[in-house]
Order: sequence, then C-alpha cells, then structure tokens
Amino acid sequence: MRIKNVISLLVLALIVLFGVLSCAKKQAPATPFERIQGNWKLAKIGSDDNENGTIDALELRPVQSGQDYERKFNKDGTGVETNSWPNKGTITLPFKWQIVKVDSVTLVYAANDTLTYLLRDVSSQSLTLIAYGGISLEEYYYTKK
Repeated sequence: MRIKNVISLLVLALIVLFGVLSCAKKQAPATPFERIQGNWKLAKIGSDDNENGTIDALELRPVQSGQDYERKFNKDGTGVETNSWPNKGTITLPFKWQIVKVDSVTLVYAANDTLTYLLRDVSSQSLTLIAYGGISLEEYYYTKK
C-alpha cells in the first residue's frame, strides 16, 4: 500500500511538472520603446487654433495632398524623418531618439535641435505625438507603414 501511494504521488508530481513546463509563457505587454519602432506615416495634424487646451474635431486636418511625411524609429535608438513634396524634392533628417518617463519621446537631430513629444498613443498601428509649440498645442497622428 505504501509503494502504491508513493507511485501515485510521483505520477501526480510528474503530471503537474509537465503541465507547468508545457504552458506557454505569457509575454508582458510591449513597452513604448518596442511599440514605437518601425515606419510611421503622418496622416493628420491637429492644432489648438482656438487655444482652449484641446484639439477639437474642426481643428484636425489631413496632411497636404501630395505631401509624404514619415518617421522611422530604429531599434538602436536612431531614426530618420523624411518629408517629400511632388516637384519640390525631399528633405531627410537623421535623429537619435529615446523614451523618457514612459510617456514621452525625445528626438535629437544632427543640428543639435531637440524635440520632446508626449506619447498620447503608441500601439501596433497608430502613433499620436503631442507637442506644445509656443502657446499652441499640436497633435500629430501617424499610421504604421
């Protein structure tokens, strides 16, 4: 009887062990650093024209027709901003970036210009950056490319 109990306990322990080992490890939600990586295309711009502290629906506008404005955030903390217009050419600006306090991203350009944006949204398909330029609030809405 005693051997039977030991064998039963051993079998039960093995079943539990295999069950624990076979369960897929759940991954933690991606961090803003991971989610922001990739190519983003500017879709809309919002500015607080009436200075009420929010971007109202009437203050949102699509990117100018024909303009192609993109930002690429690389895993190594480098990136490039590209702005193109038909018949006018393309401007390319390399930058270094880092996530600050989990809710902001700082971009440092080669000319030592530095911009810090609040990350309103950064998901697998959308990115919203907020800037306080002078007295006005501005939002930039990107889609994943």
